[in-house]
Amino acid sequence: MERFKFIFVVAGLGFFIFSMALSAYLPAATVVHFKEQSAEDLSKNPPIDILLLKEQYPAAYIKAYFSELKDAKIKNVKDIAQLLCGKYPKVVTALFDKTIAQRLAWVKANDSKAYAAAFKDKSDEEALELMSDDFESEEYIDLLNEATADIWEASTKVSVEEALALLNADLPHMLLKVRLADPSAYDEIFSDRTDTDVMAQALRQGHQIYIGNACWHCHSQQVRPWGNDIARYGQPSYPEEYHNELNRPPLWGTRRIGPDLVRNGGKQSNDWHVAHFYRPKDVSPYSIMPNYPWLLEKDGKTPNKKGLAIITYIQWLGSWQNSKQENIYNLNNIQRENPKPQAVAPIKEKKKESQADEQEEE
Repeated sequence: MERFKFIFVVAGLGFFIFSMALSAYLPAATVVHFKEQSAEDLSKNPPIDILLLKEQYPAAYIKAYFSELKDAKIKNVKDIAQLLCGKYPKVVTALFDKTIAQRLAWVKANDSKAYAAAFKDKSDEEALELMSDDFESEEYIDLLNEATADIWEASTKVSVEEALALLNADLPHMLLKVRLADPSAYDEIFSDRTDTDVMAQALRQGHQIYIGNACWHCHSQQVRPWGNDIARYGQPSYPEEYHNELNRPPLWGTRRIGPDLVRNGGKQSNDWHVAHFYRPKDVSPYSIMPNYPWLLEKDGKTPNKKGLAIITYIQWLGSWQNSKQENIYNLNNIQRENPKPQAVAPIKEKKKESQADEQEEE
């Protein structure tokens, strides 16, 4: 009898060890053939919301991701002005073109002989009026060019100091004009670091900020295949989407004081996240999330380096899924899924037709 007991004990322990080994092997076997993606791999095709950070907060973007490079050409706004004035004078002219009055004043100050030869005994007011007249301006431009070669063209050039003042006054608008005037000039400004490099750095830092502030405690990153999860958050989580360096450690969470975030990317704009971090109740009145003002500059409107990083990380979550709300990013899908209704005749016309039919029958 004791011999059988011994056999059952050994068999029981054997099955227990086998089941433990099997439960460890089977989950690993489902992902063993996957290559773990690095942050650079995840950043090869940045979502549009992350690309927009450069456009929406260019000064903060430059300060966060260019100022630390020893050999970077672009460290501040002055470097942008010098680069534009040195390499792209036509772009500078298009962006910072002087008024006719400023150009005339420049010609008079730098070459009074050319000015006198063109306008002779005319006053400054008369010269300005002639230059402003579409029918006569070309004639006087020719006179200026004949008097001194390229003098009028030279008057359009903007100094680094002048360009710097204008850039400081309205950097986002000016950078947008650079991009429209000459895309190659815009690319040159940001050529030291590609969008992929910046996004990879921001993802790693944003991931650490997310962990360090215990965001995982209130926000899970796992759509579970039970309850109302599918109705609320869409497709259940699957192994491939977790097989990257940003899921070490896994951030599946413990409970949901706030919503699950694994499908959150793109559902709110960057500006929404800025406002949400500054004071969550402003955009979500019933939120119990604390304020995170240290993620923003003192103005409370511009994200600092940490703010850009955490927004990048959140906008990346779920970017591999087509789960965005109905907005401009999936407008074609919305139109395809909701075709225009066929035209229906107005009710009044139908009544008139029925009355006419009744009269014909009578």
